[in-house]
Amino acid sequence: MNFVFYYRVESHATRKVDISYNNYMYNGGFSGTEGPMIETAHSLANDGHTVYFCGCSDEPDECNGNLIYSPNITEEIMSSADVFIPFFRILQDINDYWSPKHPYESEFKDVWLMMGSLKKSAKVLLWVQIHLREKLMSMMDGICRSIGVELIFIYVSNYIKNFQEKKFREIGYDYNKNKSAVIYNSINKEIFSKPISVSSEKKIGHHAFLAHPARGQQHASAIAKMVGAKLHRQNYVLSESVGKEGVKEIYDKSDYFVYPLTRPNGVVHHDTYACVVHEAMACGAIVITWDVACMRDVYGNNIILMPPPENRHYNPWEEASWNPSMATFASMRTFANKIKLLNNNKEQKEEIREKARRWALENTFEKGIPTFNSLVGI
Repeated sequence: MNFVFYYRVESHATRKVDISYNNYMYNGGFSGTEGPMIETAHSLANDGHTVYFCGCSDEPDECNGNLIYSPNITEEIMSSADVFIPFFRILQDINDYWSPKHPYESEFKDVWLMMGSLKKSAKVLLWVQIHLREKLMSMMDGICRSIGVELIFIYVSNYIKNFQEKKFREIGYDYNKNKSAVIYNSINKEIFSKPISVSSEKKIGHHAFLAHPARGQQHASAIAKMVGAKLHRQNYVLSESVGKEGVKEIYDKSDYFVYPLTRPNGVVHHDTYACVVHEAMACGAIVITWDVACMRDVYGNNIILMPPPENRHYNPWEEASWNPSMATFASMRTFANKIKLLNNNKEQKEEIREKARRWALENTFEKGIPTFNSLVGI
């Protein structure tokens, strides 16, 4: 089969396709959210399928054999596709957030128009990583129906699946007629199944924060100070990537990954579908975060979930909501107190660490391959 991935992203970002994750952080490469799609492309190519990866700004060294790089997507490439997988940004934040323009008027209009070149037996697969504009998704469905191709949805959590289906119902879109499945984002076994380089004893006093600063970097710093820990951090706005090996090195030496998800103004982010939590678990860093969005859905009781304070303005269904109570000193203190409590119970703490690592290594990327193959008819 021929697979075509379209992956043009933000103009200010430099992106490479790299199954070894040498490039990871925001300007240096792909984030964890995109990682499973990259893994899939390489897996398909390794299994003998022809895979075109279109739109990235740099050609990676890995592009050879069945994996073909193209800086632009063309009608010739599109017409060869048995499965077309566009990057989710094609259905997100196009022009006006609340009233997106018709796709033929958007920055991706050439791609939407080229979909007319797809053969009748082709499939379009939307990998729904974050909250997408339901009007644009229904427009995509209309285009697929008009040219006679099948539309398939992959959701990265039940939370995001329920959110999108709720939005579909609001606009009267019959989503049940399309194939769909939940495939959780997960980690690369090649990197994260390697032994942890630092003992549990040497991890003590070290915290990690590897995420966009808006996901609570300031609060993670404050919590580290409250418990007398050093915070090791990297984020997605750095100009140079530490790579996945560098990410593992940071997590390896960290006792906790503290992930408060909040800005100082109380905005709480729910678009937490990247792999930072999963990676931390695999490296023996105990994850502590709020019990919001997909956290319980994906990770269950393998991480420490703190109940968020109630606030009548807080909407857990939004992509980002507002709960100033989650940004207060008192809330940060609840995180710190939980950490101190665990530090005083070494046996329980190590049980949590080992349980999380076992789960993380049992749920690597390969686990979702059969579901993906079934959806596309391999």
